[in-house]
Amino acid sequence: MLWLGGVGHTAAAANGGPTAVSWLDQIFSGFAPGSTCGDPIPVLPPL
Repeated sequence: MLWLGGVGHTAAAANGGPTAVSWLDQIFSGFAPGSTCGDPIPVLPPL
């Protein structure tokens, strides 16, 4: 999981783009992407 805390909408593409391209490259190369479903979320739950 890539956490983009403190990054606005404009910068999100520049900061998250390389990760997204790498993920897509893995899929198109036949590799199953890893799952982060069991990982803790990177923010505190609401009060």
